[in-house]
Amino acid sequence: TNQNGPSQEMLDLISKQVSVELMASQAYMSASIWFRSRNMDGMAAWMLDESDEERGHGKEILEFAMKNHYPVQLEALALPRSEWQAPDEVWETILSLEQQNTKNLLAIAHAADKCGP
Repeated sequence: TNQNGPSQEMLDLISKQVSVELMASQAYMSASIWFRSRNMDGMAAWMLDESDEERGHGKEILEFAMKNHYPVQLEALALPRSEWQAPDEVWETILSLEQQNTKNLLAIAHAADKCGP
């Protein structure tokens, strides 16, 4: 059934997404460090830019939540992976991260849809 305002499910997903974006930022930073330490400066710079972008997403979601008086509880950030055998392994890690993040954002959209117009 439709309701007015956000559901608890939607509020929980939005709150969690702030931390998810910060975790993604750390994962990209870790990848940047790995590439930089192997003199792969182009990939290192790209990963560092993506780290900034993910942190920005977290801040934007936080701002949205705060403007709407939605509660946000930050979660402990998991230690990002930092060791790979080859560049393609790094990219596989990043692809998996982005695929999961897309699923999370679609879950937020689905929860929002259930809240009504």
